Amino acid sequence: MSSIVLLVGQCGNQVGHELMRLIDKSDAHPLSHRDGKLRCVCVDSESKVIGHNYREDSRSSKLYREGNMISGLRGRGNNWALGYHGLSGETEDTSLLHRAMEIVRKEVERCDNYAGTMVVHSLTGGTGSGLGSHLIETLRDAYPLAHVMSVSVLPHSAGDSPLQHYNSLLSLSTLQCHADAVLLFSNDDILHHMAAHSGLLTRQNPSGSISLKDMNQYISMSLAGVLQPLGSKPKRLKGKLKERGAKETIGSKKRSEIFYKSTETSCKMDTITKQLSFSLNESHHESEVTRHRAVFGRSPGSASSMSSNDSIFSSYSYLSDTDSLTDMSRQPRSTASALLRYRGIVNPLEKRTSESGDSRQTENSPPAVDVPSGNEPWEMFRSICAEPSKKFATVHHIAKSKVSWESLTQSLIHSIRRYDRNGMQFSTLASLLVARGDHDGSFAEVWPKIEDKLRTSLGFVDWNPFPIDFWISRYNPVGPKDSQSLTLCLNSTKIVETLEDVMRKARAMYGAGAYLHWFTKHGCSKNDFLDAFETLESVVEEYKLGVR
Repeated sequence: MSSIVLLVGQCGNQVGHELMRLIDKSDAHPLSHRDGKLRCVCVDSESKVIGHNYREDSRSSKLYREGNMISGLRGRGNNWALGYHGLSGETEDTSLLHRAMEIVRKEVERCDNYAGTMVVHSLTGGTGSGLGSHLIETLRDAYPLAHVMSVSVLPHSAGDSPLQHYNSLLSLSTLQCHADAVLLFSNDDILHHMAAHSGLLTRQNPSGSISLKDMNQYISMSLAGVLQPLGSKPKRLKGKLKERGAKETIGSKKRSEIFYKSTETSCKMDTITKQLSFSLNESHHESEVTRHRAVFGRSPGSASSMSSNDSIFSSYSYLSDTDSLTDMSRQPRSTASALLRYRGIVNPLEKRTSESGDSRQTENSPPAVDVPSGNEPWEMFRSICAEPSKKFATVHHIAKSKVSWESLTQSLIHSIRRYDRNGMQFSTLASLLVARGDHDGSFAEVWPKIEDKLRTSLGFVDWNPFPIDFWISRYNPVGPKDSQSLTLCLNSTKIVETLEDVMRKARAMYGAGAYLHWFTKHGCSKNDFLDAFETLESVVEEYKLGVR
């Protein structure tokens, strides 16, 4: 599946540039064409940041197409209306919107199988918030069957601009209406996370010496944690593993591919090689239910509630570097691991030794999910944004060397703000945990303990029977050679606090009539504000209903 990255505004281009540098260090380039150029479009109303990124790229990897760098001659003054509606007197030849969409069209035509676009922007500036919103809206109209994901950076609560609350209000409303998923990065949360883990957080110096570049790098590493192909390996390992002639897309050790078949169903696996097939009879399934109850202390989901035509399998795929799965019909409607847990199957085999002699695959090992290379962003939707009314998520990342997975999980949990200002715990609707750097396959052994830690700490809703999904990768493309990383994507009620803060501050300004003339003179009306308030109020209500 081919995806396009659209970087909008100063913040979007700075974050995106750091992300592209990380991707370039990996052997797999999920966002590149065959000629090595990135499927990336850079848009800004001023040329300073784009020019700097292009000059830096020209001296090193030469990843960008010069024609994909679009800039204007005048900024948008931190004004959403000016960014959305553009300058007066603009034509199609001078409009940033039309120029950007024309380049996107060319990039789509270069793709073999266009899946969607990821837009990286901020909610503060006029270009990122206004033009970013208009581009997302236009992408939805131009490519209605493709995915649109927004990676949005929230401003500091203390204030970056007097208009930031209006800009955030109008942007978030547009994203709710036109984006499939929104990954929110709060500057305050990033600053606190980095300061706490670097030991720089003190009462006298709350921000320490953390730079804007450090924060951008953290966002880029978080995105790489969920966007990088699970089978991609760093360039430094290329050649060392060449003699193996294959790579793992998911998993840590070469194991026999496991095919699950219920007593009511049968399916053919002609396209999968080197697999071990077996049937589960009723008595075997009953023993697995008993074992599942003994391990987890609860009864598994009933298999009878599945359609008689359903067949569920978990496999470790070994693909050549040039292989890819591009047939949309092959993509599961839900993640395989979630469906396996729904049937109450953790692993129907007793501990057995694989061809390589590895005996780490036990009954407590997590089922593997075959995610086609390059399709990670859109598979993520299915794990965390199943409902269109609840599409806001946060991403948290941590990486260390020579630590246990349990210790790394504990550090990750401590870096997440889990309680509101009143001391009430946020509720989590769904989550995705991506473990990278599982060189020795140890994650499979400790994953039940990690799942219990997450369930205890994150306050999952009762109605979701499998709120945690796992992706496992042997390689960690970002960070030192021996490092391990965990990236946690959460869809939680923390967004309620964020939206309520934005609405409260924007409503106070709107009630006083502050700065409204700056928006009305550039094409906004009061109805735009009222519609935005109504949209965000409906989102807040949906999240509150979802945790009752």
